Amino acid sequence: MALFIAGRTAQGALVLLAVSVVVFLLSFLSGDPAALMLPAEATPAQIAEFRQEMGFDQPVFVQYWDFLVGALTLDFGVSYFHGDDALGMVLERTIPTLQLTLAAMVVALLIAIPLATVAALRRGSVIDRLVGAVAMLGQSLPHFFVGIVLLIVFTVRLGWLPAIGSPTARGLVLPALTLGLYATAETMRLLRSNLLEVLHEDYVRTARAKGVSRAGVMVRHAMRNAVIPVITVLSLQVGTLLGGAVITETVFSYPGMGLLAVQSIANRDFLVIQAFVLIVAAIVVFLNVVLDIVYGLVDPRIRFEVRQS
Repeated sequence: MALFIAGRTAQGALVLLAVSVVVFLLSFLSGDPAALMLPAEATPAQIAEFRQEMGFDQPVFVQYWDFLVGALTLDFGVSYFHGDDALGMVLERTIPTLQLTLAAMVVALLIAIPLATVAALRRGSVIDRLVGAVAMLGQSLPHFFVGIVLLIVFTVRLGWLPAIGSPTARGLVLPALTLGLYATAETMRLLRSNLLEVLHEDYVRTARAKGVSRAGVMVRHAMRNAVIPVITVLSLQVGTLLGGAVITETVFSYPGMGLLAVQSIANRDFLVIQAFVLIVAAIVVFLNVVLDIVYGLVDPRIRFEVRQS
């Protein structure tokens, strides 16, 4: 198990290193960072002075090394637009975004598990077809459209929920529903498919022959084995949810990292954007490593394959 954990941790470190290279190079794709960060009326002398002050006049590999050392020491510099520590600004918004992401995953599981179970038990029925249609609809609709529809229905028409999102019980409902619907659709389709396969296994037939109720077989045997691939999908959906949070937080003005990223892009605040991308990457990598370890605990065959390789 120690070898398995060490291997997954090393893979995560390599991913973060690759992300740091991409994030650093993206700063140069749109042109001279100094000219882009300064106002349009800045003079050539001011741009040259700013370029030297920020170190943009150094060779690219020197700038990357300084950027990497700063990232490892948690020093991303000071936001040029706000004058505050770039990392501090991102970390201040991290908890609300993680709360939103967790709430979206809870919404996805609360909706997906019962619907997938019913659809698997009633395969080919009208309920099964309706569940399939809901899953397809959930994967087809973009976040901003879902958010706007929910705002019109539950805020404008019914007046039940606030239009502005916040990390409170009422303020999380609409953003979490908006963000969680896509994850709901994918989780529901995968879990239904896995349940249909597991329900035809010999041990399930044996349990049924021993007199175990259909619900008991589903809870004790089928669900436990069918949920293993869902754990992997959930680890992949963390990145999707964090990416979707950028749009969702913008629609609901939710005070998270996504809204900060959009504002930083509009303000051409490169240092905050770099800190945001690396923090999000670190969160995704960390959660994937943790879920991989959980996967290895649930299914020992994964650890055996690592030892064999």
